Amino acid sequence: MSLNSQQIMGALEELYATVASEKSGQVARYIPQLAKINPERFAVSVCFVNGEQHSWGDTTEDFCVQSVCKPINYALALEQHGEEKVHQHVGFEPSGNRFNELSLNREG
Repeated sequence: MSLNSQQIMGALEELYATVASEKSGQVARYIPQLAKINPERFAVSVCFVNGEQHSWGDTTEDFCVQSVCKPINYALALEQHGEEKVHQHVGFEPSGNRFNELSLNREG
């Protein structure tokens, strides 16, 4: 079954309406920029491959992308360098530590 953009947009709008009132959870405190974020702000935007765009919520507010930028950077790297070159590097964690580890070695 193939969905058109209107059907997808309707489903996304319904999903947004369903989750927009969700207020549980906490703002991440381990990254100072994220700790400053107003947890009441929420937005969803989508851009279809044909260029059609739709947005719901607080879409004019600035926000800190943090790890959300990773898929965007990955797509840009694929476009610029190709899958073979990118996959020589992406997917490997050289240190084996968490992404926000503050130590330089296993002894801290």
